[in-house]
Amino acid sequence: MAFDPSRTNARFGSPQYFSTISSEGVYWFLSGALYGGVWGIVTPFHHPGTSGAIAEMKTGKFKPAPPFSSLQSMGANATFFGSIVAIQRMSSKSMELARRSEDEFNDLFGFLCTLKYYQSFLSSTRRYIVHNRVIGAGFTFTLAYALLS
Repeated sequence: MAFDPSRTNARFGSPQYFSTISSEGVYWFLSGALYGGVWGIVTPFHHPGTSGAIAEMKTGKFKPAPPFSSLQSMGANATFFGSIVAIQRMSSKSMELARRSEDEFNDLFGFLCTLKYYQSFLSSTRRYIVHNRVIGAGFTFTLAYALLS
């Protein structure tokens, strides 16, 4: 798809720039959350703290969870997938607007940002809890910005 300068404004401080990045982030977060929610329903892994996870930890043997048995993992998987997809698309879109070009280098930049994000925020349980709070606050502020502008 060719870059269309009529739909964007490359000035970084402009309201159109922030609304483009915000809408891109919200759209892809919701798309990723949908994929993560579906994965959470059919995932073969038990949600931490459930009886299946405790039994698996005691025996040391992996026993897949039947589909639709771990509805508790839906929310965790939705925030995980949603944030990963949103970070990739927001960083890629930011690079696209800065360079005024749509190409694979933007996606490569998005991948590298996502990799660093994953290594930084999703490497421990404590950081993952902080991550979920930050994502929730960011999502709320983005919706508020979209509704008020």
